[in-house]
Amino acid sequence: MEVKFEDAVKIYAAACRAWYGPAALGKILDTVRLMEAKGDQKGVRAWLQVAMELQSEGARRSLDQCAET
Repeated sequence: MEVKFEDAVKIYAAACRAWYGPAALGKILDTVRLMEAKGDQKGVRAWLQVAMELQSEGARRSLDQCAET
């Protein structure tokens, strides 16, 4: 089974939320800084995509909660 990059981003974002809870975004941004320090620009771009997905998941959840009330 082939996993596309976009699917991997969603999987990692969901896994990070499950593993780290509210600290997930901070953990991801720590990883971004580590990748930057190593000069790994592809890693930086990949982890920033995960961070953006995590933020968009949070926004979707907030909208869903507003709709329920």
